[in-house]
This record gives sequence, C-alpha cells and structure tokens, in this order.
Amino acid sequence: MDHLPVIEDPAYPLPNIPCFCHVSDYDGRGMFGFPERVGWQIDRQNGPLRVDKEKSRIETPEALLQAWLFFGLLHDVLQTGELDFDMSTFKQKVGDQSFVTLAALKGQLDRLANDAVRLDVESYLKRQKTVQGCFNIVLGFLDRHWDTLVAKGNWNISTVFSLDHIMLIIVLGETLKNAIVQGWPVSLERSPLRWQAFIRRQNPLRDRFLQHGWCPNEAAMLFKEFNNTSLLLTSMLKRPFSDQLSHESVAKSAVWLFKLRMLIMKRSMRMVVSRVLALS
Repeated sequence: MDHLPVIEDPAYPLPNIPCFCHVSDYDGRGMFGFPERVGWQIDRQNGPLRVDKEKSRIETPEALLQAWLFFGLLHDVLQTGELDFDMSTFKQKVGDQSFVTLAALKGQLDRLANDAVRLDVESYLKRQKTVQGCFNIVLGFLDRHWDTLVAKGNWNISTVFSLDHIMLIIVLGETLKNAIVQGWPVSLERSPLRWQAFIRRQNPLRDRFLQHGWCPNEAAMLFKEFNNTSLLLTSMLKRPFSDQLSHESVAKSAVWLFKLRMLIMKRSMRMVVSRVLALS
C-alpha cells in the first residue's frame, strides 16, 4: 500500500502483499462475469471452484481473486478515465518473490483529475456510473464472503487472503472512489456513488489494535470516526498519549481524537490529501 502517506518510523510496518497472479490474467473485458470467462465459479459454501482448466492459466483461488478484485478494479477504473497505463507497473519483484505495488497509482490519480477538467458534468456522470458497477462487485463480494453476510458453514475470503490483503482491496477502493468524486465531480443528488462506501459492519482491525495495546474504547472510537484507510495507517502506530488519558476517559474525549489526527498528520512525510486519506 505504498501509495499512502508514509508514516515515519512505524511501530508496526505493513507487510508486502504477495502477487499470486500475472497482471495479464485479468482480461480487461469487465469485472462482471470474469470468473466464468476464465473457467471458475464462485460457490457460496465452497468459494472459488475451477470448472474449466482450458479457459485460462489461473490455477488457484488466490490468483483468481487477486486478478478479479484487485487488478480488475484497478484496470477498469483507469480505463474508464481513458488513461494511458501499464498494469505491469503495479507488480514488483524483490529477489525471487513478486509483490503488488500501488506506488504508480499516485501519478495516475493526478492524471485522472487533470485530464478530466475539460469534460462536462454529463461525461463525469457517465464515468461514475461505469465505475459504480466495479465497486458494486467488490463490495458485494466482500459483504457476502467476509464480515457482513457470512453464515455459518459458508466460505470466507479470509481462508484465502490475509487481513492485510483484504485491507489492500478495501483501501484501493476507497482511494479510487475519493479520487473519482473529486476528479469527476457530480452533485451529491445525482452521483451514483453517493451511497457507496467501503464500510464494514465491524472494525476489521479491532484485534490488531488490542494486540498493540489500544483499549476497546479507543478501537470503537477509531472505527466510528475513521475510514478504513485511516484505520490502517493508525494501526501502524504505538498507542499514543497513554500517560495522559485513562481507558475510561478516552471514550468521552474529543481532545484525544483531535490529538490523534494531528499525530498522524505529523508522522506523515508528505502532505496528506483528502483523496488518499480521508479523516472523517
């Protein structure tokens, strides 16, 4: 998640996310129906199942879901913006291992905003409607197969991806949506993205915060006030101000929340812009 503001000296650095697929595994023909086009189906109880080995070289659930939910979302949004991009820039090799990288996304988001200034509102609206379908697929999949609609006995995406990998997809979605809302402006009443938010039913990082010394009250407040991107950045920090506030008083303390926001800003090596980090 190297497109995010850099936190100086993080106590808990984010890991590199392995790349399980070829960037060309996504066929560029739209996210809807992608698994079926490459010989897979998504079974609610068993997860991704390969049903036709002749249709693609995608051999594992990890490769399928990464090609679809990560590279597919990235590709289709950039393509909707009519940007000149190379998907191979979102994959890097370190020694014998391959990882995903979003470092190149920063430049693409600048171009997304700059190249669209010449367009009219109806063009912005058309673009927003196009990417709405992409977000619907990602959000629907996470809702059904992660933390919202998962019933006992149903398959869960966490059996395939680590929490950091799932957060990568969510943070990518938040980043793209924030950039789109600013780069392709449409009035709130007309925007098809107005009700789309990468909100989880529960704090996805609650256990991580508790392991790092934060208290349940703090984790609850962070979940209420911050989006997923802000939560992820905050999870890299040691619990601050522990000598100034008790666990009991922090739940009522607006001062604590303000100080935390300022700390995140100060610890970032670059100016935090709202399209990348939206602190509510």
